[in-house]
Amino acid sequence: MKNVNIHITLISLITLVTSGQLFSQSMNADSLYTTARSQAYAQQYDSAVANLRVLLANHPERYDAHLLLCSIYSWEREFEQARAAYQVILKQYPTVEVYRGAGRVEMWDAAWADALTIFNQGLSSYPGDTVLTLLKAQTLAQLGRTEEGIILLEDMLPSPQADSLLHELRPQNAKNAIRASYYYANFDEIFTPWHIGSLEYERRTKLGPVIARVSRARMFDQIGQQAELDFYPKIASRTYAYLNFGISDRTVFPNLRWGGEIFQGVGASTEISGGMRMLYFEPATVRIYTAQLGHYAGSHWISARGFLTNIQEASNAAGAFTYRRYIRHSDQYFSLYANYGNAPIQVVSLPEILRVNTQRLGIDYKHAFWQRTLLVRLMAEYQWEEYVELRQVNRWGLEFGLEKRF
Repeated sequence: MKNVNIHITLISLITLVTSGQLFSQSMNADSLYTTARSQAYAQQYDSAVANLRVLLANHPERYDAHLLLCSIYSWEREFEQARAAYQVILKQYPTVEVYRGAGRVEMWDAAWADALTIFNQGLSSYPGDTVLTLLKAQTLAQLGRTEEGIILLEDMLPSPQADSLLHELRPQNAKNAIRASYYYANFDEIFTPWHIGSLEYERRTKLGPVIARVSRARMFDQIGQQAELDFYPKIASRTYAYLNFGISDRTVFPNLRWGGEIFQGVGASTEISGGMRMLYFEPATVRIYTAQLGHYAGSHWISARGFLTNIQEASNAAGAFTYRRYIRHSDQYFSLYANYGNAPIQVVSLPEILRVNTQRLGIDYKHAFWQRTLLVRLMAEYQWEEYVELRQVNRWGLEFGLEKRF
């Protein structure tokens, strides 16, 4: 009996010590979290992160510490670290609060496609959540899918937030747009300056956007006009096409032109395309085959496009590279262009296609005003061109574009 009592006493002592240690560790963890939270609110972010890392190393189950760490990275705009931290907590605690925070990080970094993916995942687990729905509607608008966002908001229960966002988005869902652009190019020798102007009208239909365009150019001391029609039919949820047809007065522009291209989304953020253009000049017929690979990386868009031009039984290849950084949304961005090998980016005249070689560097910026109903675009470029008879020229070009949606 004495031995039994001794064993019971030992077990009680061990339990008491262990409980005390756990209680002490819990108190220390709570104290560490409280300190980190106070430091974070005082914007002492480095100290707060250091304390949270110590806390999570010993208590990885602390949901509140994970969430605070994610918030600090977000406040400091350390988006890559915030993403990594949210991925950790999403695996352990996929709460509605975490989905909201993870999606907001992508929005703040203008990574709209990634934000939409997170909000869709969140709404599949928490259907009808008001905050996630509002955030998804905003994201759809930034991706140019404003009509889907409006429908989403109209299906919600009425609320001041939804009404306010609807008031903001409805002007952006304009079905019509008028665009005007003017391009000026100057050369260091041989050519007189070029002037190219265009005016176009776009109508968004259920089948896809339709664009009618008229252009006028003064090039090589000639003046020419061209009329075109573009159509972007939607084929499937992530598949659409580009169709083009145009005629001219047979001076600068091709007598007749037509072409098409198919665009296909692959995975969450990649797009591939392929197509051709046919240009009928006098006396030459030009075939241009093209393919593109594009990829979204957060708020960045990178694309590589290849060309194979066939004319007079001769072929030549060219390439074009584009980098675009979206600043706030899809209508505000900064782009860089680099082309090599006579890439016919904007085909206007036969002499441009017949160039022996060309190298181009370009930059542009687009900005939206008045709830994205007025857009302004500025472009500047430099081209080194080599024409037949070994004529080498330097071209500097400027373009101004204006768009009004209604």
